[in-house]
Formats: sequence, structure tokens, C-alpha cells
Amino acid sequence: MKIAINGSLGSGKSTVAKALAQKLGYTYVSTGAWFRAIAEERGLTLGELSAIAESDPSIDEAIDMRLKALNDSHDKLIIDSRMAAFFIRDAFRIRLTVSEEEGAKRIWMDKRGPAESFDRLEDAIVAYRIRSASERKRYLEAYGVDVEAEGSYDLTLDSTATSADAIVAQIEEAITKRLQAS
Repeated sequence: MKIAINGSLGSGKSTVAKALAQKLGYTYVSTGAWFRAIAEERGLTLGELSAIAESDPSIDEAIDMRLKALNDSHDKLIIDSRMAAFFIRDAFRIRLTVSEEEGAKRIWMDKRGPAESFDRLEDAIVAYRIRSASERKRYLEAYGVDVEAEGSYDLTLDSTATSADAIVAQIEEAITKRLQAS
């Protein structure tokens, strides 16, 4: 089984996906890590790389080709990605949501590295809004996909006031039900 975890910026996609992969013995994959690596190689912030990607589709295409190649894998995968729910066949598709302020706060506090480092929460909120809008625009233009469309997912959970452990437990329960129904 492949599990695709999508979500708003700062919603806990990576935290939840890593914890779930460890619990289930699945392999964890993150397209966000791929994007961050490109930003760091180029000495850019994620917002700057997102802006470039709006006019240079080769950035998203390179990541998306790697993502689509995972369809040929027979491994048990948990894929932390904005587009996996749309590119990975027969995946159990999960969307995590979070309030804009909480998502930006998590990113600001996490100090993920030079591509996502902010001195003030206000700067993180502005960067959050810009990057979210850029990603949504790119995916709509390139694929006609609205990553925020509720009907695209098997399970949607709000992580704003819910711990990662509680989210993982809810996902495990939903996976168990899906496997029992098969």
C-alpha cells in the first residue's frame, strides 16, 4: 500500500509521515525535501524558488517525474508531497490542514535551515502566504489540480490543535478500516 500525505504548509505532513512510516515499517519519501535541496543548492529561500518555478516549469517537472516513478515501486511507501495524491495510483490519500497562523508559527519555530529561516513570526506569515499561493497557482496551471479541493482525499484531518501522535492514531485507524474493507 502507498499512502500519500498532502497538506498545508506547516500542517505536520513530514512529522506525521515520518512517525507513521516508522510505526508501520514503511519507507518515507518527501518531495518537500527534494524541493528544499534544490533551493539550498541554488542558495535560495523556498519562496524565491517557488517564484522562479512559476515561470520555469522544469523545477516542478523534475520533482514530479521522480514522484511518478514511485508508481513502479512495490515498496510500502508513505509519501509526504503536495502532488502524490494526484500522481500515485491507488494511494490512500490524506490531507492535513492547519490554520495559516499556526502553520507559519510552526515553520518559524522549526528553523528548518536557510531556505526557511525567519527572524520574526510576521516574516514567516508573509512567506507562508506567498509560498502557498505560488504552489496552488503552479499546480492549477500545470495540472488543473487544486491541492486544497476537499473531495480529492480519502481522509482530511485538521492538525491546528491536534498533536502529531493523535493524527497518526487517526490515520492508523482509517488505514485499518480500509484494509478490512478490501
